[in-house]
Amino acid sequence: MDTTAAVDHLCRYRDFTKPSIYGLRILRVNQKLFNFAGTKDKRAITAQFVTSKLTPEVLVVANKKLKNVKVGNFELLNADHLTLGDLKGNEFNIVLRECELISGTNDEPESKKAKPDFEAIVAKACASLNEKGFVNYYGLQRFGTSSIATHEIGVEILKENYAGAVDLLLRPREESARNSFLTETRKIWAETKNANAALDKLPRKYCNEGRVLFGLKDNPNDYVGALGRLARPMRQMYVHAVQSFIWNRLASFRLSLGGDILVGDLVQPNEREKLKVERVDEESIKNYSIEDVVISMPGFDVCYSPLLEDFMDKELESLGLTRDSFSGNVKDYRLPGGYRKLIVLPKDAEANVIMYVSNEENLLVSEGEEFREEMGEGLLGDKNMAKEGEKVKVGISLKIKLPPSAYATMALREFMHCDQFE
Repeated sequence: MDTTAAVDHLCRYRDFTKPSIYGLRILRVNQKLFNFAGTKDKRAITAQFVTSKLTPEVLVVANKKLKNVKVGNFELLNADHLTLGDLKGNEFNIVLRECELISGTNDEPESKKAKPDFEAIVAKACASLNEKGFVNYYGLQRFGTSSIATHEIGVEILKENYAGAVDLLLRPREESARNSFLTETRKIWAETKNANAALDKLPRKYCNEGRVLFGLKDNPNDYVGALGRLARPMRQMYVHAVQSFIWNRLASFRLSLGGDILVGDLVQPNEREKLKVERVDEESIKNYSIEDVVISMPGFDVCYSPLLEDFMDKELESLGLTRDSFSGNVKDYRLPGGYRKLIVLPKDAEANVIMYVSNEENLLVSEGEEFREEMGEGLLGDKNMAKEGEKVKVGISLKIKLPPSAYATMALREFMHCDQFE
């Protein structure tokens, strides 16, 4: 136990945790001196606790030198340092702008329709979210936003078709503006399979594609080694995405069987024992509800509900996989599997209607902005008053606490009663 550890409240803007920690290298200290419980979303202003052996006097220097990272709320702690997995959950504060009610099939003229009570509808949707929860699907960000999904690359890895996985990673696709620098490199690889020529056109050599190409440059036929040039969490992301894809399919199939607990479902009697499950039988079914059901994450060391086994085998077959695909020869791609709750019940979700004028208005004061205000930098936006004839817009603020690995996008999907693909 370290009696001199400092607790550091770290606020970041549009960045992952690890790059934020890495940014603290400006303090000229090893990034291993910082410990955290989990990574945060990329597209968000986020705050989290970090433990460090450094003193507050050393840490606060970062506020003067870093633009998108702020540290503060220091406290001396007589406890162990944080480690990955210590995370109890995440609190989300979300603002939805320019909200409208989706009308049903009522054919009455707009002038005769009763004006909906927006606040009452929002309150009802929030109460339903608290009471019934939402399906614990993996969000679309788990599978990437590219035309070639993350799990498609993972499928080839699990087939042990490593050349195919590399080819998918380097295949030309419709690039976002952020990744447009890859266009020429991908094109050359597709036409020539020449790693040297592709690298010559790559301005940022140490992106993921560049690391793989360097591997092929050194050993042209070693596709396993080329993928091994990626950071371990990155290369495992592809195969974990396959598990997530199959889990989503299993969850949808299970819900098609009904919304109540069924004989044959799997439950975790003790949630602290994550790998221990029991099969619901005629005797024990009275002790559980649908909120207790867990769905197996495919792997070599899990059991499956008899309600889902046949469906899962067909899903695996459609991908060219079998259950044995998760126990391959390469250690990093051997997946033991696990269990994930089918339904998530949020903690104390709160929703409020906000009236505003301009999308530049700051409708939510984040912890990062509080830091900036304390340091005299002001808030990120000002309140605008509506001018005569100017349309007032409707927004919704949602505050929600979710357990680790639950997706806020899936909670929003339920709250807004819309399909994420729309």
